[in-house]
Amino acid sequence: MIAQRYYYCFIALVCLNAPTSIAADYYVSPTGNDKQQGTPTQPLKTIAKALEKTSDGDRIIVNGGEYTQALTFYQKPNLTIEGINRPIIRKQWIVSSGSTGMQIKGFKFDLSGVCQQAAITIRSGVHDVLIEDNQVYNAHLGGVSVEAQTNGVHTPNERLVLRNNYFERIPTAMSIVGKQHLVEGNTVVHGTQRTEGCQFVNNLDADGIKFYGQDHVIRHNRFLDLSFYTDDSFYNPNLADPLLKNSHTDCFQTSSMSWFAKAGQYRNDKTNNIRIEGNLCDAFSIKNLEAGDTAGVMYLEQAENIYFYNNITHALGIGGHGHVKNLHIFNNTLTMRSAAWRALDYPGWDADTQAQALIDLQSDFPASIYIYNNILYDAHHAPVLIYDANWRNSNRAKVHNNLAYWRHGLDGDNGNTSTWQWFDCDKGVLADEYGNHCADPQFIDSEAFNWQLQAGSPAIDAAVFPHDIAMAEQPQSDIQGLQRSNGIAQDIGAYEADMATASTCPTQQRGLIYANPSTVNTSCFRPDIEADGKALSNEQQLSADTTLKLAITLNPDSTDLGKTATLLLLAKVNDSWFIRDAAQNWQVFNGQLLGQSVTLNATLSQPIWQGKLFPASFSFFSAYIVGDKWVFNGQNPLSFVLVPTSTRN
Repeated sequence: MIAQRYYYCFIALVCLNAPTSIAADYYVSPTGNDKQQGTPTQPLKTIAKALEKTSDGDRIIVNGGEYTQALTFYQKPNLTIEGINRPIIRKQWIVSSGSTGMQIKGFKFDLSGVCQQAAITIRSGVHDVLIEDNQVYNAHLGGVSVEAQTNGVHTPNERLVLRNNYFERIPTAMSIVGKQHLVEGNTVVHGTQRTEGCQFVNNLDADGIKFYGQDHVIRHNRFLDLSFYTDDSFYNPNLADPLLKNSHTDCFQTSSMSWFAKAGQYRNDKTNNIRIEGNLCDAFSIKNLEAGDTAGVMYLEQAENIYFYNNITHALGIGGHGHVKNLHIFNNTLTMRSAAWRALDYPGWDADTQAQALIDLQSDFPASIYIYNNILYDAHHAPVLIYDANWRNSNRAKVHNNLAYWRHGLDGDNGNTSTWQWFDCDKGVLADEYGNHCADPQFIDSEAFNWQLQAGSPAIDAAVFPHDIAMAEQPQSDIQGLQRSNGIAQDIGAYEADMATASTCPTQQRGLIYANPSTVNTSCFRPDIEADGKALSNEQQLSADTTLKLAITLNPDSTDLGKTATLLLLAKVNDSWFIRDAAQNWQVFNGQLLGQSVTLNATLSQPIWQGKLFPASFSFFSAYIVGDKWVFNGQNPLSFVLVPTSTRN
């Protein structure tokens, strides 16, 4: 559509004085000119110039390139601004008065070195804004920040949608206040309170989302590697990324907004009616006495009617204090450690005294807390601790029908006196009168963070719900969207076992996928398990007389996206090495690096093999080269053995 406005006269032969208009498109390109019309062939140079031309319902289409102007969208109702080829934005955008109905899609915000700015700020009183499919990096004051007050006046925002965005190295990726917001499908990586070239931000923390107000839905988001620790730096903080140190991190957090009140802004006393479901929270950290880092699942203050369902967590736990009322925690899989952290020998860390419970909170209303049908896995100190208004242990909370397990034994107090009064696994009390019990939940592969249930798990068909909780409030599907229940009753934990495939799903790979279509259902292959691009040896025996499909999925470093790289695929067959050349044919590897030239996108899937293979031991390994840099995809190769049918296990 060309960038002009058409006027129509109708109703018989009479032309009305107030013309009717249709929406217009305006194109922007770094190679454009602000004196041009803004058409596809004559684009404007700046987004600001396009804004001057737009009216209600228009669209700005921004071509790839770099844009350095800070922008305020004022009195721009129903404006859509959409990026092509991921334009890079270097300054903040503010959505201000009169811009209800605005949409922002397809941009990369990178505010490296720009201090005292959020990437996108939404002023109070702006409604129905959609922020979708954007990438946000290094924003000093947050990714998407919704203000509680604008110019001394508080008018709540309503019906904001934050969907399918990616946030990295940001203090609090999303901060929302108002009513009826939807936050879904977003990914948050490496929260930090100190971006490159800017000061530490005390109040913002490094959270995935801070939420205030009422009637929000927060679902299907992923919070990954929020702690500054890596595999190499866990026992040696000197190896940790300095920009990620000292940050206080939670996947979800709400409070009384006291920091707003101190600044003279509006104070929202309670957060009410929030549904948090189907999220993945991997924010694990220990409390580092030197660095002061903590990482948890959720921290609550001044919160009522919080519904936490079908979530998977790998973090210190759920905490809070004060006015926490009507908190319902149903059907979650809450975990604290993987095998890498079983033996905590980090200097200064006392695992027995400094670990905490997976659910550890103080409430002035303990009788209003319902904790049902959760798997509580590897809680070192205790699975659940609830305190009353006087910080005394309380048994008034309804903690029923949960499954606890710790791989050192059964629960995690390690022989010390546990203050969890419902039951204490390693004291020999394996069940209590409320249905809480101690048993291995039998995950498919906990070491690969696959928390789905094997056939025969004691969590299957074992869920119960309190009689005073309406059916409509109970989780109707699991974290994958699988209907509950598909058996006698719902399953405990975030996953409802699919018994049609549970017994046939092999050990999953992270980053590498293998499929034998004749024996394995495709529902076994879960994208959330491939998130970090790591491969683990599966040690499976497969038949050599069936067609085998092999593929590899790479997740390049964010700094390499869009670059041209050489993809290396190597195979070790018995004791001989092979490499795949640019034509995707396998050659004997003689030390010469061969490979296909590829463009690194957000994910890159490459076929390795389709057909029959001879009986042998196979290991596949991958990497890519950008300039002089090698990026290895996986700690270990994909390994398996093909055997004749007669000897197959």
